[in-house]
Amino acid sequence: MSTPGFSPSAPIYPLQPGPAFKPAPRYSLAPNYPYPAPPPPYRATSPILGLPLQPINNKPAVGYPTLGFDQFQRLQLTPALRLNLFNKLALVLLHPIQYYQFSQISPIPAQGEGLFETMHRYNKISGALDPLARKQFQSLLKQGILQNTKTDDGHSTLFHLYGMLSTRRASGFDNKTLVKETVEILNKPFAITQRFAPLTDGVARQILLARNYPGLVGSGVIPPAKPLTLNDLNVDSSATCVASSVMYYMADKEPAELARHLNELTSPLNAFFEKVKLSEISPDNPAEATNILRENKIPFYVSGPGELTVKVENPPAGYLRALDSQRFQTESQYRNGIEAAYQSALTYLATHSYDPANDMRDSETPGEGSKGLTEAEKTLMETIVKENGGVQSVTYQAVSNKASPKPGEEGNSYLFGYYRSFEQITADLLQSLRMREPVIIGTTDTDQSGAIVTGHEITVTGAYVDATTNQLNFIVADSDDNVPRLVAKPAKDLIPTIHHVGLPLSLARKINQEISANGGGYMVPDRQDAANFKLLHRETGPMPVDTDEMAMQEPPPAYQPLPATNEIGIPAAPPPVYSPFAPGISPAMSPANGPFTYPIKGDAKPPLPFALPAANTQAPGNLQQMYTTNRPINRVQPFQPQPFMQPLPVAAAAG
Repeated sequence: MSTPGFSPSAPIYPLQPGPAFKPAPRYSLAPNYPYPAPPPPYRATSPILGLPLQPINNKPAVGYPTLGFDQFQRLQLTPALRLNLFNKLALVLLHPIQYYQFSQISPIPAQGEGLFETMHRYNKISGALDPLARKQFQSLLKQGILQNTKTDDGHSTLFHLYGMLSTRRASGFDNKTLVKETVEILNKPFAITQRFAPLTDGVARQILLARNYPGLVGSGVIPPAKPLTLNDLNVDSSATCVASSVMYYMADKEPAELARHLNELTSPLNAFFEKVKLSEISPDNPAEATNILRENKIPFYVSGPGELTVKVENPPAGYLRALDSQRFQTESQYRNGIEAAYQSALTYLATHSYDPANDMRDSETPGEGSKGLTEAEKTLMETIVKENGGVQSVTYQAVSNKASPKPGEEGNSYLFGYYRSFEQITADLLQSLRMREPVIIGTTDTDQSGAIVTGHEITVTGAYVDATTNQLNFIVADSDDNVPRLVAKPAKDLIPTIHHVGLPLSLARKINQEISANGGGYMVPDRQDAANFKLLHRETGPMPVDTDEMAMQEPPPAYQPLPATNEIGIPAAPPPVYSPFAPGISPAMSPANGPFTYPIKGDAKPPLPFALPAANTQAPGNLQQMYTTNRPINRVQPFQPQPFMQPLPVAAAAG
């Protein structure tokens, strides 16, 4: 295969100055193509000409046409090291202290990752980093992150970082910049942001060319229903919150696998590969897993008994945005290169209608776009990417349209109630944290009428009882709050906003069975809930039965609506405020600076700071203060709990 504008024998990467781009005949526009003539051609210095070729077919099956080519490309990502005796002796003499340090580390159980190979890779990467990034790189070594081998191929984080530094990247990517960005993200996963960077004029016009005329660049991506304009590329409110949350999870829980993903994604492949079990994609009927992938147009092939390997691609606009985002530093208000590339690829995995050019996806209205992912698409993304045995979503809020909407209410979704009590929702989150699994939650906000006006996805990573207020707080990572650190959100504020949660498969199936056993009836908050939680406005009328998956039943007697007035028409006074989460807990038992001040080594657990009585919370008897990994979360800066609620951005859909 050749790229338009180049002879078959000419190197494609890196691009060299050359004549103006003239598309090959096989990429000429079809007679019925509904768009005007293309804009003036770009010179060969434009990275659009080096765009990695995409599979043309949109009907993935057990195999796909580019499988052999892709497998060959993957073999080129990390060349084998051949160190002779002289090289090894030089490493010992020049770095005696380092040799001693590395010899004390448990050997990495992967081919080609012996002591001397590891030292060589470490020194090469360290020498390519600036002083600040070098310190962060050394911190990753001390925390054991560079030696982590929880990957599909068994290789370490260090191995894949070296591949990123030493092998060819997709046209326009800078090896050293990519390694620097990855080291920074692995050190500070809570600094991940979803905010789109402003585009330079040249890249913006290249994106328009790639999207409005995909045939010109050999892309199999379908052109938009309406030609995009420069104004369409100005994204103010990003809808990649799910992908950002998954990226946080990978950086925190599976750093080596994230490094492997980024090594492949920024290579000429422009994609990474991920193994997934059939039973994780479709727990109730594993045989349906392949049909689910086909319906979502996701390329895959069978790689083992009950196992598939999925190809996660970055569409052309996502690739170009990533190139342009290399201008921005980690912890700035905008995404850097690897954040833009990874988030675009994950969102495109969840729905192939997603377009990173304008951050939109197909809607139910033909020719129109919408923002965000559905709950099912979010779950599919988590299931494929995470290596935690599968994820299943639990829906907590009863949401529907009105049976008889008034003018202006058509198409609005309203909050009617909840399928589990607030105490049960709290217990579900705590149970997942006890399983050492942070959870990605979908939150909503409503207007005065109960209509849902905004949605967002954040990651809950821990919990603690505030020593001052004696209230339960959740520790969250929010990629859209412009705060590059973990923040605390009081349970009383957070719990009522939760629409759905992606929980570990075993826990989620148990909870969903309990919800089904209730006959599908939803509950509405009562006066005690109003005293202990910050309630959302909701629709007080009955929820339409025909739009709900389960038949509606009367709310249980113990969980009735809060009356607006008493018998004589005076507004009813709520009962005294008290904490349902921490009765009888001494503030001295809760750490003054939160749970993240305990040093942890290996897989040891910190001391039990407090216990939650099961009778009051319906939670397990003792809540172990859990961490999301076997390393302290305050590895760069200590977490200071602050009992405040970060405001949610106003958006039309989940972002």
